[in-house]
Amino acid sequence: MKKSRRLLIATILGFGLGILARQYSLPLAREVSDLMFRTPDEIRLEDKIGKPVSLGFFVHGKERLNEISWFDSTYDLTRKTYDNFDRQFNLASRVTILRRMHGFKNNVRNAEVDEFTRELRISYEDASDAPLVHELAHLWSFHLSQRDKLSFTDKWRKISGNHYIKSWQNGDSLDVVLNGTFSQYGLHNIEEDITETTRLVYVLSDMDRDLTIVKSRSQYARRLSQKILPKFKEKIKLLRDYGFISEKEYVGANNKLNQ
Repeated sequence: MKKSRRLLIATILGFGLGILARQYSLPLAREVSDLMFRTPDEIRLEDKIGKPVSLGFFVHGKERLNEISWFDSTYDLTRKTYDNFDRQFNLASRVTILRRMHGFKNNVRNAEVDEFTRELRISYEDASDAPLVHELAHLWSFHLSQRDKLSFTDKWRKISGNHYIKSWQNGDSLDVVLNGTFSQYGLHNIEEDITETTRLVYVLSDMDRDLTIVKSRSQYARRLSQKILPKFKEKIKLLRDYGFISEKEYVGANNKLNQ
């Protein structure tokens, strides 16, 4: 009877930890799960990327293999197509792959970086190479020396007019023009403006992808993009000057924007 009771308690605790780990990425729950279900594929991936990898609590079997394979291919693609990948990715302390990540008002987030631990968390269901680049830009921003960061952000604020709005979802065409961004999320704060601009440069570096508003046939969208472009081009020059993007990516983005 006592044994059955202990088993029941352990099951309830395990289930509770599972829910918390999936929702909040609790380190202890993750580590227990990783020890229980770790596979040779994870060990190979960790050796390849040079840092620990964790998955959601009680992710095992084929589900675990799928998540590892997904991140492996995303890592390879981004590393191949993003020039500063290695020096930015190497700043991460570990990688955690989660099923769902919730942010503003329970909207699903596809990736995030902890500023203090440098843990890179990425959502298996919602992320791809471009959101990964966004988070790598966060890592690089955190890595800048205090002197460089102050110089960089001072110049950036002069370009953006320090025009940011807390309720970025409500941003309109005037807001994006005043800021000089093609990303509504970039209106949230200066850090998201910087990282979203880096992501958009990465999108522009792919010959098969474009910023929709730049290539739109809508007369309104074309006029709007022409108002945004001068500030946006100044921003990507700053990204190049402070090591977020390469000279090649800077030139390629400018060429596409000028087409």
